Amino acid sequence: MKKKQFLLFKQGIKQASQTVFKEDKQLIFLTWGALLFNLVAWLGLFLLVRSVGETMLIISYNSFLGIDRMLDLKGEVSWVEVYIVPLMATGLLFFNWLLALFLIHQTTKEQLERSVTARVNWLGAQLVLMGGLVVQLATVIFVLALWKVNS
Repeated sequence: MKKKQFLLFKQGIKQASQTVFKEDKQLIFLTWGALLFNLVAWLGLFLLVRSVGETMLIISYNSFLGIDRMLDLKGEVSWVEVYIVPLMATGLLFFNWLLALFLIHQTTKEQLERSVTARVNWLGAQLVLMGGLVVQLATVIFVLALWKVNS
């Protein structure tokens, strides 16, 4: 009995993920847009660390007081401090995807047309993915600000 329930759950998740990643145009845009921004943030930060070389990397800059925090890339470097923002954004992105899959898994196409709860779940999935896209955009802006400060 448990194996049958697990197989039904697995089939539902597969159907929900196909809906998120392949069928609904709004969900496709939000999902792949967030993934693209995430990859741009990682690539930008990687290229920034590589271009700075073994000098000081400015992590935090205050326009009123100036430089707040710098990292010396010559010796022992706490790489967590360098990559914490895109790492948290990636974690939030995966959490948002799982939450959207959960919300869509609870609905089917037939329920979407006649059930208010299904439409609320669909809207919730869209809002969660929109929030993920905004977080990824903010991460790209953060990396661009680091580029500006360190150039």
